[in-house]
Amino acid sequence: TGATRGVEIAIRFRLRAIGHSAHDFSTKFGVNPNEAVKLLQHAAERGFDCVLTFHPGSQCVDANAWRRHITAAADIARTAGVPVTRLNVGGGFPARYGAVPVPELATLFTVIETTARATFAGLAMPELECEPGRAIVAPCQSVLTRVKLVRRERRELFLNDGIYGALMEVSQVRELMPPHRAIRRTGSFAAATTDWIVFGPTCDPLDTLPVKLRLPCDIAEDDYVEFGTIGAYGAATATGFNGYGKYQRAWVQSALTV
Repeated sequence: TGATRGVEIAIRFRLRAIGHSAHDFSTKFGVNPNEAVKLLQHAAERGFDCVLTFHPGSQCVDANAWRRHITAAADIARTAGVPVTRLNVGGGFPARYGAVPVPELATLFTVIETTARATFAGLAMPELECEPGRAIVAPCQSVLTRVKLVRRERRELFLNDGIYGALMEVSQVRELMPPHRAIRRTGSFAAATTDWIVFGPTCDPLDTLPVKLRLPCDIAEDDYVEFGTIGAYGAATATGFNGYGKYQRAWVQSALTV
């Protein structure tokens, strides 16, 4: 109809999670493929432009997750007999945290395009779009925390940020522990390092990093610990619990390496 022409309806479907991602996105939103067929037909009958969308899971490192979902999208479109104008292949593209290997974006994009062209053969090829999210923004930001207290005999550090702030995601998924380094205000650290238990600044005992950090043995109050790769969910997760949660922002420009 005239009222619906040019208006898109995006139908999100979900598959049971298989493969590895930090956060499973198949538990909250989306319909199963059979329901997606009916909704696609329902939208097409009313003159809407039809879009299919899915999400393979945040920090997904398994290219097969995209293959499964794109194949399912083509099956949905073919069963419904409805042309899909666009296919949103979701977010989920991984960022590199420390030395943990992740597939290159170019590799994932090749899998996506190749699978889409193969599975939509004989159908109208949808325009592909994605939501790169974490893969782009995670490396762009660090948080510089200050050491408030050192209990050297117990190998315990208290920082002025923790899981109620920029490090919240670490408490949910240990493998998203960002790379870190100690910074001394003046001078340098001794070469020896050890594993430290690291607490955030609040009174809550939950405000503890889930893994020990390898840091200099002589780290002291007013030294700094920098955590990198927190641009995806950093200051955005900060709360005002116990008076914390305020950040000063500084922009650092560096040359890009291509």
